[in-house]
Amino acid sequence: MLLAERLASDAALRGQAFNFSNESQVSVIELVDLILRKMGSTLRPEVLNQASNEIRHQFLSAERARTILNWKPQFTLESGLDRTLGWYREFLGAPAAVAHAGGDSSPMTLTMTRRPAICVTRFTLSCGSIATSP
Repeated sequence: MLLAERLASDAALRGQAFNFSNESQVSVIELVDLILRKMGSTLRPEVLNQASNEIRHQFLSAERARTILNWKPQFTLESGLDRTLGWYREFLGAPAAVAHAGGDSSPMTLTMTRRPAICVTRFTLSCGSIATSP
């Protein structure tokens, strides 16, 4: 049963918040490296470490969703990324690997501010991906 169907059939669930996560901590740099590797890209992030007041370690607990909704992840992080990247390649007609920007042969640099950890599911859901699992 889909979440929307469950909410429609049980009025007590309306307005409640649920986290959907594989409950594993993955740092931003680990996630970026995994995505770049899966894309066959030579991009390398430049970590500036300029963020302040960041939460050092975080992840979402899906315990409530598991308990109340009987929810469980259907995909691992890797398989969810494979599916997501495949969808974007098909939708955009992009080649399997994008290694360089512009027409020259030098690799493009991806600049990012490093956050120590990120909830992978939150990140992937906000990008329109599929829920992940352990």
